[in-house]
Amino acid sequence: VLFHQNKGADATLVVHPNDHPYDSDLLDVDGQDRVTAFYPKPHPEGSRYRNLVNAAAYVFHPSVLTKLEAGVKADFGKDIFPWLYKELKVYAYNTPEYLKDMGTPDRLSKVEQAISSGKVAQRNLKNPQRCIFLDRDGVINIDTDLIHRAEDFELYPYAGESIRKINKMGFLAVVVTNQSVLARGMCSVTDLDEIHKKMETELGHQGAFVEAIYYCPHHPHGGFPEEVPELKFDCHCRKPKPGMLLDAAQRFNIDLSKSYLIGDSPRDIEAGQNAGVTTIRVKTGHGLKPSEVTPNHHVEDLAAAVALIESLEK
Repeated sequence: VLFHQNKGADATLVVHPNDHPYDSDLLDVDGQDRVTAFYPKPHPEGSRYRNLVNAAAYVFHPSVLTKLEAGVKADFGKDIFPWLYKELKVYAYNTPEYLKDMGTPDRLSKVEQAISSGKVAQRNLKNPQRCIFLDRDGVINIDTDLIHRAEDFELYPYAGESIRKINKMGFLAVVVTNQSVLARGMCSVTDLDEIHKKMETELGHQGAFVEAIYYCPHHPHGGFPEEVPELKFDCHCRKPKPGMLLDAAQRFNIDLSKSYLIGDSPRDIEAGQNAGVTTIRVKTGHGLKPSEVTPNHHVEDLAAAVALIESLEK
């Protein structure tokens, strides 16, 4: 409700990622969380989308109800919001707190288990959360160096299963990635969004999701032919600085002392150390590059890193 009031919204939808976006009503937002598109299920074969699922919990200004036709049966997700957001200020409140569709016996059973285990209460953001921060290139996907087209993005074969395990372990999964391709002028924000839509879509088909994607678009050095001058400065978010991790910690009430970072490069590990999390370096990507920065653990790949965390948490 506070989010709704601060945005001056006419309507606010609660949204979240889930492990079955392919059969869920989805939407998209701009950088200020204002809804820009609705994608009711079913989704066309081969489509890419953000894993932003309408959780069917809404806040309305009373004036919105005057725009609905009396006596006409209508579904908010399919019939009302797809035109309402074009006329009024409709925002999306994205939260990792526990919200689950109970439309099938299997999903109902999962909700009952989550309540009895305390998972529902623990996911309340009033309580400190635990997180596994993930670098992107060289950890989740094959690093072909400065990826700037969705066509060049390829998940590691084990990425989906590994992130699904993170989801089931009760950790938040948050991507923190340097993307200087923007400052270098190699791609636009729209291009980068398409890359992340591809990632979220493919993870979703494997029953996995990430709660948030933080990226740094900056680069401190000039001299690139098509660089974007306004993005060329020494920022607070580019790893090895811990800005992205600290921003996520503030947003999600993350207990950094009980969280992890999995990365391949020395700057990933240094960022994790600067934020106070346990660091795990993988040998994929730039993981074998010599470095004076020593991680807490050094393992083969993302799958091995998640297995290590599972063993440490027992």
